[in-house]
Amino acid sequence: MINHEPENPNALTQFGTTRDGTPALINKELAEADVRVITGIYRADFFAGFSGGIKGIMPGTAGLQTVMSNHGAKNIGDPNATFGITDGNPLWEELREIALRVRSEFFAQT
Repeated sequence: MINHEPENPNALTQFGTTRDGTPALINKELAEADVRVITGIYRADFFAGFSGGIKGIMPGTAGLQTVMSNHGAKNIGDPNATFGITDGNPLWEELREIALRVRSEFFAQT
């Protein structure tokens, strides 16, 4: 078990960029792990449509700069950024894009 440090550049590695060009930074320990098991609760989320699953990676293990970009006014202000909507939800779609860049064997949802 490690303590994620979202503001420590030495604890993060880049997986491309967000849609606005911000570095997509993810925890280096997670990125370098041989096996990744992501757990969490799956329920409606105020902006991202649903929580759990991919949110265990992004924003769960992302760098603060990456989270702030994704959760910025442009994405949160979109009319599709709301409970239960994933298709066309820019916040969710970007979360998913970034999380899927990090290979994961299993996403557990409760």
